[in-house]
Amino acid sequence: MDKEQLEQLYQLNREIELLKRQIENIWGEPKVVSDSVKASSSSFPYTEHLVIISGVEDLGDKMDRLKKRLTKMLKAALDKVEKLNSQIEVIQDSEMRQIVMLRYINNLTWQQVAIKMGNQGDGSTERKKCDRFLEVSHNS
Repeated sequence: MDKEQLEQLYQLNREIELLKRQIENIWGEPKVVSDSVKASSSSFPYTEHLVIISGVEDLGDKMDRLKKRLTKMLKAALDKVEKLNSQIEVIQDSEMRQIVMLRYINNLTWQQVAIKMGNQGDGSTERKKCDRFLEVSHNS
């Protein structure tokens, strides 16, 4: 687990929600299409005229392919989030685990992290602790 991966966690969670909404809304309202064709009378003098035809556009195959593609993207994002969350869960130090969760899962600023941890200040202490922890854990 490194800082770059953790920084993606919040965006991955946003992407997951977006993909879920897209999959849920994939079918939406059926699209009515219309066109005109030339026709002629069935009796003499067989005059030519336009006939308007309409129907529902068949997007079944396209929609199924899109749903499969979105579902594949969703699965990949969920796998990444699951991996990062499991790495966070095994952080032994409770304070560090809380700092990492507040910053990278809840996407709080460092100052907000400090306040949530019961400290005053700009969050630079929590940031430095986290940076040191990530550097040590990444190098080992």
